[in-house]
Amino acid sequence: MVATCTAADDRERPKALRDAALLTLGWGMLPRRSELANLLVEHLAVEDDGVTVRVAFSKTDQAAHGEDTFVPADPDDPALCPVVRVRAWLEELRRHGITSGPLFRHITRGGTIRPRSGPRGDFLSPDAIGNTVKNRARLTAIKAPATAR
Repeated sequence: MVATCTAADDRERPKALRDAALLTLGWGMLPRRSELANLLVEHLAVEDDGVTVRVAFSKTDQAAHGEDTFVPADPDDPALCPVVRVRAWLEELRRHGITSGPLFRHITRGGTIRPRSGPRGDFLSPDAIGNTVKNRARLTAIKAPATAR
């Protein structure tokens, strides 16, 4: 599915980078959609050997003590390496002046990342995470239904 995260032009670039980071980090973490949707930029530590992710709150951590998850790098396959993909997405966010807050954000059809109003603000919803997975799976030859947990 990550192979579908390519950009034909600058307008498609942010979404392709976001989706690739979401898919590789999600594969490595095996989180719930809500945990991915609520990640913050400042809760990531990206090193050459992997990405450490702080999950501040989850279904199994109702008291919000937080838990760190380590997602190892895959130096043998840069296209599927979470370090490569997350670094590319963080760089794209920095290009838009974003250095903190929600990691995975809404992107307009025109490829713009901009602040949103509403109950979730700039965060993608868990349903949007699930739709991203389904849409990327649809672009492949996967016959079985693909869903995010």
